[in-house]
Amino acid sequence: MGTFRDLLRLATVDPRALLRAVKRAPLVRRGLLFSPPAIGAQTSAPQNGNPLRRYFENHNDGNGIWKFDHYFDVYHRHLAKFVGTDATLLEIGVFSGGSLDMWRDYLGPRARIWGIDIEPGCRAYHGGQIEIFIGSQGDRKFLASINPVDGIDAVVDDGSHLPEHQIVSFEELFGRLKPGGVYICEDVGGSHNMFLDYVHGLTKNLSAILPTESDLEAPANPLQGVVESIHVYPFAVVVEKRASRWSMITSQKKGSAWQPFSAKAKT
Repeated sequence: MGTFRDLLRLATVDPRALLRAVKRAPLVRRGLLFSPPAIGAQTSAPQNGNPLRRYFENHNDGNGIWKFDHYFDVYHRHLAKFVGTDATLLEIGVFSGGSLDMWRDYLGPRARIWGIDIEPGCRAYHGGQIEIFIGSQGDRKFLASINPVDGIDAVVDDGSHLPEHQIVSFEELFGRLKPGGVYICEDVGGSHNMFLDYVHGLTKNLSAILPTESDLEAPANPLQGVVESIHVYPFAVVVEKRASRWSMITSQKKGSAWQPFSAKAKT
């Protein structure tokens, strides 16, 4: 539901929206308290099928990499389509530079790897396929300067981990993703994380239905027109961009036999 300040602002701008938010609070709490049944004994993740995991497991020397273990499966699931291409991957948060080397190894010699960091010393990692930009991910003017003519294929935000910075970065960079691009935001921790509140707003908009007189189609809203899907993982969010703009959401009826009590289905 956001911060107390957000609620006060909402009460002034749209009191009915505040009332809807308050009514939803019990459902939010219900979701927070839900504990599904266990699925059995924990098993170790396969080590050989994921080249990113394999790289990390064998990386005992050189520039440091610090990642949650399950991130490698998330990366590979969403970024594998860029392997061997001339993709551009932008990582926010260079730190010790090891992940830049990992992305270069994973994507191959045709890829461009760009890194953003506020620490000037990170320029030491510049060279070859890797390009470094020094500035704050919370600075919209700085982010606006990173605008390749041919676009960006993937963004990995592992920067400040501050929700407001994560929101600003997403709003500035998602539009610069190429069709089919992928945006990953890491270290989104805590059930009351404000970036998760922001993502919750995105998911509600992604499922919104614009007014229509048809049961079979509805116009896509601006977000639905460009966002393919939103995935929420433990501590990570992935937003995938559509390969082409969606203008109409359609459904189809197939078959000739319908339940006799369903008059609507016959029309």
